[in-house]
Amino acid sequence: MSPRDRALPTFAPSAGETLIGLDALRTRMGVVPPDRIVVGTSGGADSLTLLLTLRTLGFDVIAAHLDHQIRAESAADADFVHAFCSRQGIAFTLGAENVPVEARRTGRSIEDIGRRLRYRFLFDVAGRERAAAVAVGHHADDRAETVLAQLIRGSGLDGLCAMAEWSCPTEWSASIPLIRPLLTLRRAEIEAWLAARKISAVVDRTNSDLAYTRSRIRWELLPSLQASFNPNIVETLNRCASALGPDRDYLNQAAERAFARIVRFETANTVVLDREKFRAEMGAIQARLIRRMAKLLGGFEDGLTQPLILRAARFADIDEPPGGFRREDWTGGKTLFLRGNAFGIADASVPTGALPIWDWAAMAAADTAAVVVDGDYPVGNIRLRFEWREVENAAEIAALIEEMKRDPGTVYLDVGRIQGTLRVRPRTSRAERFVPFGMNGTEVLLEKFLLNRKVPAIFRDGYPLVSDDEGVLWVVGLRAAERASLAAGSRRILRIRRLRPDTGGSA
Repeated sequence: MSPRDRALPTFAPSAGETLIGLDALRTRMGVVPPDRIVVGTSGGADSLTLLLTLRTLGFDVIAAHLDHQIRAESAADADFVHAFCSRQGIAFTLGAENVPVEARRTGRSIEDIGRRLRYRFLFDVAGRERAAAVAVGHHADDRAETVLAQLIRGSGLDGLCAMAEWSCPTEWSASIPLIRPLLTLRRAEIEAWLAARKISAVVDRTNSDLAYTRSRIRWELLPSLQASFNPNIVETLNRCASALGPDRDYLNQAAERAFARIVRFETANTVVLDREKFRAEMGAIQARLIRRMAKLLGGFEDGLTQPLILRAARFADIDEPPGGFRREDWTGGKTLFLRGNAFGIADASVPTGALPIWDWAAMAAADTAAVVVDGDYPVGNIRLRFEWREVENAAEIAALIEEMKRDPGTVYLDVGRIQGTLRVRPRTSRAERFVPFGMNGTEVLLEKFLLNRKVPAIFRDGYPLVSDDEGVLWVVGLRAAERASLAAGSRRILRIRRLRPDTGGSA
């Protein structure tokens, strides 16, 4: 008789009979009754133990089961879990995915795709049900197997840390944590606890199928290590993973701070960093920054190998890109690109001309400078060149106006209409206004003007301006103000050009 054909007794023990306590759940995982928790419930011993334990401790649990369609009996597993929850009075929700078909479509392993689809399903349920957490039944043996699997793959620090009791944010949610309340327990303890209560569980035959890497680790590698090298190998591997966790957390936090400091542009298909600041970071931080960029561009960072990460870091370290620009294919339908002080990753579908390399520059208030002579002035990651000159007639003025229309990186101003001190400065107030050239005297809010020109929010506060004592004269690279614009009678003029720092050419 299979487990799913046996009687399903109702289980209602006291809290003292649970394998885990409320203190651990509160202090290490941040949940307290009656929080709602979505429990990944395959029907195996670990997931049933977790489900019953959390319910007994007073949590509002929802059993979530994904029919992965890997095995012929997967539908029967779903029926088993549904019947079990009905007997126990536990809310149940079912999802279905054809994992083998998806694995063939993506070229990934069944194990990898099954994990990804399962977590996506669990977090979808958690979001819909406004749950405080998603809980899964991983235990110490699972963690030891994961550490060995990561070693075999040649993983770095993040992989060797394996599983954590509490994780947030995750690939699937920025706010709902993933918790593993059984992680300190051994498989034998969990199975014995369930057996003592005469509760049957689903037995997944793929767990003993040696065609799967994890099964070979479980049934061949771990027993061999235990017999020949270390009888406490499971505990040792768990201790190793736990010891590495704080180091990983420290580096991840350092990388987050670095990213916030050096990111220059971020959309769904393009991320640009300050290249010099990126190059100044240690290799461990650079690797995490590259993974962060990859994650922002579509979550394919799990497919990044160390050679791919090193290739991207070396690409960013090129001193002088030929012609001031370089772009090359990378991985996952993404490309790497450089120009001057910009290092970016973008979807391969983004045309080179659309890459946001020199469209915007940000500057700090401390970079404000008075312009008193001809010369170059730094503005964030570019430079502005100021040149005074004389013109003789209206025809020259008309030609200069046409030049400005063709080249947004160049502006001509009438020196006689500039009031007081000329300055290069960032936008300092969201209430600042100006009258753009060509808008018939209509005054606009600078914030709205930048927004309409699709300048990203991260650049708007520090957007560079050329101004005098009365306000804005030029929103760099975008529009001159009406009040100092050229007229037919202008004779002494000021030319300002936006330059690339790598070549000195117009940006």
